Amino acid sequence: MPMNATVAILPLLLVNAGFFSNLEPALAVDARAESRARPAGQVEPDRFASGEIEFIPGVLAGIRHPSMGLVLRYAPSVTWTTYDEMRDPLILHQGMARLFVDLGDSVRLVGAHIRQHGERNFAAAIVHEEDGGRLRLEFLPDIDRIAIDGHFSRLGAVWEPTHRQEYSVFGGYSSFGGRGEWARRRLPKQTGPWGSLEADIGVSSRNAIVASTRASHTTFEPGPTFLIWEADTGVRRQWDRNTEVTGLVGVFTGFNEQPVGDELRSVILPTLRGELTRLYGLGRQEAELEVVVSARPGINQLYARLDPRVTAEGFLDWSWRDRIGASLEAGRAWVFDEGISLGGRILVTGGGLTVPLTTDWDLQGGMRIFRQSVRFGQDNWTRGYWRWNVYFALSFNSELFPRP
Repeated sequence: MPMNATVAILPLLLVNAGFFSNLEPALAVDARAESRARPAGQVEPDRFASGEIEFIPGVLAGIRHPSMGLVLRYAPSVTWTTYDEMRDPLILHQGMARLFVDLGDSVRLVGAHIRQHGERNFAAAIVHEEDGGRLRLEFLPDIDRIAIDGHFSRLGAVWEPTHRQEYSVFGGYSSFGGRGEWARRRLPKQTGPWGSLEADIGVSSRNAIVASTRASHTTFEPGPTFLIWEADTGVRRQWDRNTEVTGLVGVFTGFNEQPVGDELRSVILPTLRGELTRLYGLGRQEAELEVVVSARPGINQLYARLDPRVTAEGFLDWSWRDRIGASLEAGRAWVFDEGISLGGRILVTGGGLTVPLTTDWDLQGGMRIFRQSVRFGQDNWTRGYWRWNVYFALSFNSELFPRP
């Protein structure tokens, strides 16, 4: 039996066997309208409008006990677009398993596995992410339809010996990218293991020392293989009751096992990160402002390379009486090549509104604007274009679709 079919029926089989204590269906429908414009200097400048309807039925089953929990989810995404025939939608199979086990009062084991297989539209300005849908300051391939294959595994432990101390160790294996030779030329497959250690140690009621280290071995198909190690440390301070600031400094080391041409074999660079979180409350209104600025290298999956980059992101979430929620977000990234000359720019901004219709259903709407431009060589800028997107969504409140 194919793996996707197995993932689809596994929750139902276990429920029928009496293993799970609950079974929860869920549904999301998302309608989007998009236009996209390339500058006149391109080979084929185009300005067009298109639309999409994404339909996500799902089933979730799990068990919950005071000391453990297990959840299985299957939620395929079926998308109809205006540039494809109705009988030929994009279908993306999505399965997930999450597990936690408490060992005593201070140690928790955590595991997760996510699987995706099918077709996806990368041209849409809105990109759904497992982390809750926040900004993704990454280059996106200009592809309306591409076959992808991916899975992400994560296993580790969190130890909290006191209410001021928290330590964690995690490891995993991830693989994501195009499926087949044609697709991998447009979106190289990024595969490899990783591991991380983190510590959060409170030294007073308002101050804490935070430190982390991470190592990974990443192979691109096609492309090079990178061995990466990074570490940073810093201080988190509760400035007042509603304001928290964090500052981190560190080092990044990357080694390219198969450099091509004038690419650098190894790179050692400093890293910086600053965060500000501010809470506002007035009556039954609440708002949270978060600003993050960072300078650190990152993996550019679209071009299979390491890119030093500087990013600035801002998020504002507002709610009123738990009835209406609104959000604004903006992010900018400046990407550099190995010669530390400008190699790319990314801009994402947008906002959304959520209105509960009943205890189970939400109506959502919003807009997002995305722009990216890339430079090859000294003055050869390409792929510079705008995308803007307006969306309306009807969603069922369940663990299938967690809110950001």
